[in-house]
Amino acid sequence: MAEQNGKVLFITPGASSAGGNKFLLNFLKWFRQNSEIPFSLLYGYGGDIEKDFREIAKDIYKFYPENDFGGFARKAVAGISKHFKINENAIKAKIRRDNIKLIYSNSVINRELLSLVSGLSVPVVSHCHELETVIQMCGIDEFKKVKARTSHFVAVSDSVRRNLIENHDLPDKMIEVIDEFVPVEDLSEEQIRSNSVFVRRKFGIPENAFLVGASGTLNWRKAPEIFIQTAYALSKKLPDAPIYFLWIGGAEAGDFSLFEAKFDVNKLGLERRVFFLEHQKDPMVYYSALDVFTLVSREEPFGLVCLEAASAGKPVICFENSGGSEEFVENGCGFTVPYLDTDRLAEKIIELYQDRELVSLTGARAAAKVREKYDISHLAPRMVDIIERFMNRKA
Repeated sequence: MAEQNGKVLFITPGASSAGGNKFLLNFLKWFRQNSEIPFSLLYGYGGDIEKDFREIAKDIYKFYPENDFGGFARKAVAGISKHFKINENAIKAKIRRDNIKLIYSNSVINRELLSLVSGLSVPVVSHCHELETVIQMCGIDEFKKVKARTSHFVAVSDSVRRNLIENHDLPDKMIEVIDEFVPVEDLSEEQIRSNSVFVRRKFGIPENAFLVGASGTLNWRKAPEIFIQTAYALSKKLPDAPIYFLWIGGAEAGDFSLFEAKFDVNKLGLERRVFFLEHQKDPMVYYSALDVFTLVSREEPFGLVCLEAASAGKPVICFENSGGSEEFVENGCGFTVPYLDTDRLAEKIIELYQDRELVSLTGARAAAKVREKYDISHLAPRMVDIIERFMNRKA
């Protein structure tokens, strides 16, 4: 498609590597190499993949939401709202000159960013990475405004699709399911062994120890406290077993949420068995060192981290009724346990610790499933199909 036919404007909440933002970065890298459709990018707040965004997109716009500066700064810095208004007007003026024919909004919580382009009479595709807790947390009225502006929804799992229909009265014909996907890394057995040795030595973990992992932002939905309680339950059931727990990423160094997690770990006497890492630029080093990956989220639309860990041959355990991750572990690629049942989760970990053949077999199935169904090369073209279908349509 020639440039004079118009561009796609991608919108994403921010430039942190959490969830959907990282998903979009991966897609845009692939999109630039596999499509001639030109694009621009608008994002809200800064973060650790901001440089990557700027390298991948020629035309890029950053909006500075007021909460980017924190409560103290808002009170201390005079004229800050004026700064935002100037920035907002400048972005609007630039985007109006950008020949945008389609807005691809990489979230259903992008209402504020969508308001910047409210003057563009073009279709909006909203890629829904969210289930109900995030929608409710961000405000149902905000979601209704996004819903009213959206021409078509993409859901990252069937669980997300059902939620949009059952809780928000969206017609099924307006929603298309494209499962979450990742660019699969092919790590050699030697790399995996090397990563395993590196991680265990870094934390003083015996090389023959069984290592249980988890990952995610340290908040209520991702449930780091459930991970800690599971470790505690296991320590009571099998106190002498060399089973260790590693939470990978989720906060920057010095973040208070890291203090909260470590506070519980220390109070329970688990400081030599349970470790919380700050954000890691290359989490695959740690995922590949695990024996099993636990997705302890209360609610998970699908879980990119689940796919990343599984691609390295790690079995996945998740909770029943928690979302899209259940769709991945079907057919022998992982396990489910009753919702928030830390005793049953501990028992499942013990079962796997005692049956390494089951770990190997399940992990191999999981890795094969990621490559066969969830690699970016399989699913990204479906996003391109949607983009081509809706470009140059009337809003």
